Amino acid sequence: MENTINEIKEKGYFTQEYRIVVDDNIKWIRTKILPVINSEGKIYRIVGIEQDITEQKIWKLS
Repeated sequence: MENTINEIKEKGYFTQEYRIVVDDNIKWIRTKILPVINSEGKIYRIVGIEQDITEQKIWKLS
């Protein structure tokens, strides 16, 4: 988690792609995490979005 926070501080966001197995099928997931900054300029919360990018990965590989 510390690496994630450091990357958010450096880039302003964190993104990662990874695979999961669901019912013997591989799904590709992209996670994007963004900070919520308080009035003092400090991160007090993070929000994230996960997206199934399996079709994009399959299209790239074919």
